[in-house]
Amino acid sequence: MKKLVSLFTIILATKFCIAQPIHQINIDPTVQENDFRMTVITDTAVHIDSTNGYSVAVPEWWNILETPPNFFGGIFPAVDSIENALIFKSFKKSKFKGLVDFENWVVNDYSMGQTPAWSNDHTMLLKKRLKDFQELGNTYKLQLIRGGKIYDCCYIITETSNAYIWIDFTATSTTYPKNFDKFKEIINTYKKL
Repeated sequence: MKKLVSLFTIILATKFCIAQPIHQINIDPTVQENDFRMTVITDTAVHIDSTNGYSVAVPEWWNILETPPNFFGGIFPAVDSIENALIFKSFKKSKFKGLVDFENWVVNDYSMGQTPAWSNDHTMLLKKRLKDFQELGNTYKLQLIRGGKIYDCCYIITETSNAYIWIDFTATSTTYPKNFDKFKEIINTYKKL
């Protein structure tokens, strides 16, 4: 159903954008209490999540996928036949004692060889704190193994007035540096509402 709504929205956006330069399209997917809106300004769409309190630009090349409730994201164009993912994961503040507790659950409570509480099949290999994106929150580069494959990830842990947000860019060791600029392009448009 979400795919049909998204397809219908894209068709509508295309028709409206030809007629006038600026439009706002409201989407109500009736998924729990979420309020999602897409604003299309010429060639650029903006995802607005008023329930979780953030917005982010959606470049034409970012293929948005159907995600679980309170998640938003998609895949980047294939590099070396590999598609990387960027997902914005929102969690109710009432589920955690505070931002530090949330950050510990996502990344800090684990060291090499441990499986995070949020997964049954990931194992932590490496964890490094980064200086990138400090204006948004704490940023980490992780290396995880899942199903015999190694993934390089960049996690940004942040919060809005309504939610804790885990921004998750996942790639391989060869595609991570090739797609990091695309990741930065999107992250530079992230705004708290």
